[in-house]
Amino acid sequence: MATRSEQTKQRLQQALFSLLDDKLYESISMEEIAQCAGCTRVTVHRHYRTKERLLLDCAELLIEQVKDKLIFPNERVKQSTSEISYKNMVALYTHVAEHRGFYQVLFATGAGGKVRSQIRRVIAGVVLNTWMQDGTQRAFYSDRISPASPQMIANTVAELVVGAIVWWLESGSNEDVTVLAMVTLRLTETGIFGFLGRVPVVGDVSFRELTPYSPDRPIA
Repeated sequence: MATRSEQTKQRLQQALFSLLDDKLYESISMEEIAQCAGCTRVTVHRHYRTKERLLLDCAELLIEQVKDKLIFPNERVKQSTSEISYKNMVALYTHVAEHRGFYQVLFATGAGGKVRSQIRRVIAGVVLNTWMQDGTQRAFYSDRISPASPQMIANTVAELVVGAIVWWLESGSNEDVTVLAMVTLRLTETGIFGFLGRVPVVGDVSFRELTPYSPDRPIA
């Protein structure tokens, strides 16, 4: 059960989410947040010294939500890892689309850099976990590749995914999340295959037609 302090924080976070539906972030005051949450300004400042700190807590809440939607393989992968990666990208981009207004505010503020790093670390963690389970990570450990390369490459892949999100938000693009996911996956996988000098195999999403994946239509 959440403590009284945690419940108050949850009310304040929900208040900011609600206010952002109708107002610009810059125009929202701490007094309005307090009123919307049903508490006093003193209570708000007891938990959050600044509005940006509250915004960051809201972002962390959303990041935890998206983590619950991602696939973290915890055993040997038996299906196409391209399919897992594609589903994860669709889940991530769909999550951002559902909270588009909030993320636009977030990346436009000073908190954007910190949140970008948090999202990158989550994505890199998923990528490394998937590589570990499908055996790809072993391919990075060779005489010509540093043992640190899996982390470097995973974070580079993650930064590309985050960059696509930022572009999508800033440009106001109406690109469908499935197409965005497919393009991002194609860019990342072709780069990885080229880096390892591998030949793609049947079932790799990157080397198929650029057609959005559907659960009713197997990729392979």
